Amino acid sequence: MIRTTLYRNQNNFKQVKKRFNLANMLSKPFRFCLSVVDGPMKLDFYPTFKAELYRYATFFTKEEGTIKWLENTLQKDDIFYDVGANLGLYSLFAAKLNKNVKTYAFEPHKLNFASLINNVRDNGLLKDIIPISIPLSDTAELTSLYYKSLYNGGSMNQLGKKNDAFSSRDFNVSFEEIIYAMPMDALAGSVLPFPTVVKIDVDGNELAILKGMTNVLSAPNKPRSVQVEINPGYKTSITDLMNSYGYDLDYCHYTSSADEWAEELSSKDDVPHNAVYKLR
Repeated sequence: MIRTTLYRNQNNFKQVKKRFNLANMLSKPFRFCLSVVDGPMKLDFYPTFKAELYRYATFFTKEEGTIKWLENTLQKDDIFYDVGANLGLYSLFAAKLNKNVKTYAFEPHKLNFASLINNVRDNGLLKDIIPISIPLSDTAELTSLYYKSLYNGGSMNQLGKKNDAFSSRDFNVSFEEIIYAMPMDALAGSVLPFPTVVKIDVDGNELAILKGMTNVLSAPNKPRSVQVEINPGYKTSITDLMNSYGYDLDYCHYTSSADEWAEELSSKDDVPHNAVYKLR
């Protein structure tokens, strides 16, 4: 580490700047880049934490079903809402399908949001992906966002509550941010165009987000496909809600770690998974 000290009665900005430039020069040769390639598609990532590295390294395997859903669902000129974008992997993938898809990536966790912006910039997709740091919910209100972790690539952060969706147990809060949450209905059709495809994966607040989509799900130009993460105890209520808006459950798919989780539970149905709802 190169460290310098700035004292109140000194004006040594030039010396500080010189040391700063030296530190940057020494660090650049060792910057790690992971390129993810699939045929002509190539994405470059520069992880700084192990959680980031894991997500990038498992790009095609962690949620293979989500990748296939995007490949099979997205069409030319679609408007894709990626709610719970994290580092932006699926937003990036959608943009790289060369279908002129416009993506709006929602991610309130500020460290993840910073990585999301960097990934969009580093892959030349500034015109294809619009990052949004607002959390979605069923009402517009100031509330607490509880961070389970303070590193890039972290997950299981919760809006307005301190318990995770998987175990329903309270977790140790690393950081609390007061943040303004909004329903999707307050944005779609006014600030943003209506979505044609929606992915919702926020580790527990999915039902509230769907309840804040009344106008979106009942509009004449409603989304034709919605993928929702289903956490234990929510499948019936989410499916009933989607049925009421004219959607049927098409199929479900699981993450690569689902079998490992299932060993700790009575049934694989209790494992968080993704449900794809299609318009009738």
